[in-house]
Amino acid sequence: AFTGDLAINTDKFTVNATTGNVAVAGDVGLLDNKKLKIGTGSDIQIFHDTSYNFIDAYNQDLHIRSMSPDKGIFFLADNGSGGISPYFKVDGNAVETRFFKSTRHFDDVGAYFGDSADLQIYHDGSNSYIQDIGTGRLIIKSDYFEVDNAAGTEAMIEAIQDGAVNLYYNASKKFETTSTGVSVTG
Repeated sequence: AFTGDLAINTDKFTVNATTGNVAVAGDVGLLDNKKLKIGTGSDIQIFHDTSYNFIDAYNQDLHIRSMSPDKGIFFLADNGSGGISPYFKVDGNAVETRFFKSTRHFDDVGAYFGDSADLQIYHDGSNSYIQDIGTGRLIIKSDYFEVDNAAGTEAMIEAIQDGAVNLYYNASKKFETTSTGVSVTG
């Protein structure tokens, strides 16, 4: 322990006891299973255990922040071909989260929207759901709305702005709204 001013200077390493700063002009290397511990109680630890890389936070939430105005945080990984691609970005300029790759929600894991999870989209292992459990209506806005079979080869329902609403049976139109009423086939 040093109580006075101390300055250790080399071309790669500087310690200044007055300011409390340590400057390193090269890489800092830690061997496997050796941790970089930060905080009085080693509250955050960064290390490699020979198989995986870890950032462990103890005692508090872990915050990852970008402090640069109008900048974001990119999450990148292998693109499946040995290159690196962004998967998603927390965009501080657009003030939104942007996804560059598909997301997958496994059985019984939903995508929830609204402060009270009012709109839920999920698959329970047997069936798929779009469920509105909040107040108000479920509104789908489109100039041309179509419901097709799972293969995408047959229309089952069509709703066209300023035009017809059509119902199909086995890809054959059976019901159509018209400007004067309805047309039924069969």
